[in-house]
Amino acid sequence: APMSVSATRSAFDLVCTLANVPVMVRAAPETPGAGCAFFHEVWRLRAGDLKDALNTAQLDRLAWASGGLLRHFCRLVRGLTERAELTGVSTIADEWLRDEIDERRRDLEDGMTREQFALLQAVADNPQHELPEGELARALLAEHRLLPYPNESTWYFPHPLLTLNKVRASRPSGSSGS
Repeated sequence: APMSVSATRSAFDLVCTLANVPVMVRAAPETPGAGCAFFHEVWRLRAGDLKDALNTAQLDRLAWASGGLLRHFCRLVRGLTERAELTGVSTIADEWLRDEIDERRRDLEDGMTREQFALLQAVADNPQHELPEGELARALLAEHRLLPYPNESTWYFPHPLLTLNKVRASRPSGSSGS
């Protein structure tokens, strides 16, 4: 039968969210979370001769910047390691790390609308970081611009790369902002 009359069509309309590795702290989303250890282990097992090219702080930053998505982490690492291989460098500089993260941020921001940024800001500003209703939220989830985190109960937050420029994480009430 055509998809328009199929009883199974609804199965194709559902967005199934992937619970990401919790690489940020719910109360302080700019802080790398316990899930970063998973990415340290991935790096340790897969880096080969380059295993000492990144230090712990750099791995934490890359894990956080990945949003807890292994594919995003691998894309960040691949960009850095290709550059290291091409230049013959055995240690990756913080400047390279910043450049790679910024390039991925620009890719993720590309084509986003004011309404999308406004919805992501609303999620960041919500103390409970709840999933908003509507098609726009589901589209942002499907595009990995809005991410679920399984710390305690599932909460939602904009992809960390989007918080570097366009979306700002709110400070908890009573804390001093800079």
